[in-house]
Amino acid sequence: MSRTVTHVDVWSVARMSFLFYLTALAVFLVVGTVLWLVAATAGLVGGVERFIKSLFGFTSFHFVGLKIFLGSLVTGLALALLGTLVNVVGAAVYNLIADAAGGVRVHVSDGPVRRRRVPRQSGRQAAVTDLVAAAGPSRAPVDLPATGEQRVPYGERPARPLV
Repeated sequence: MSRTVTHVDVWSVARMSFLFYLTALAVFLVVGTVLWLVAATAGLVGGVERFIKSLFGFTSFHFVGLKIFLGSLVTGLALALLGTLVNVVGAAVYNLIADAAGGVRVHVSDGPVRRRRVPRQSGRQAAVTDLVAAAGPSRAPVDLPATGEQRVPYGERPARPLV
């Protein structure tokens, strides 16, 4: 069955986009907080503060974790709003183009999904496949003992005539 997407609801795009970006922001803030706590416990934050103090000749320099967190939160909210706005504009532009061009055709199926069967190999084919796989990336011909045939890399001639 074939369906054509001729219109995307802009309001649903706005809701889903904003919730997606808020979720991403929450994950970012939680991971950042955990990493900050681990780094502070391990003494890395203090080491970086001392390095910056000595590098620039400051008399005192300290990271303020709460200010960093709040700055990240405000920046993340601004980016979430900006991303939502970009997605809404994209949906509106899609609607305008779909009115002129007819939309995007999507093929859907109500029935069960048919899986493509992989043919089973016979015993001889499996043995040959195992020998070829065992030969690896070698460029030399490989004698196949069960048949007396040679496996020759593509585009090369056999080292000796096949008998």
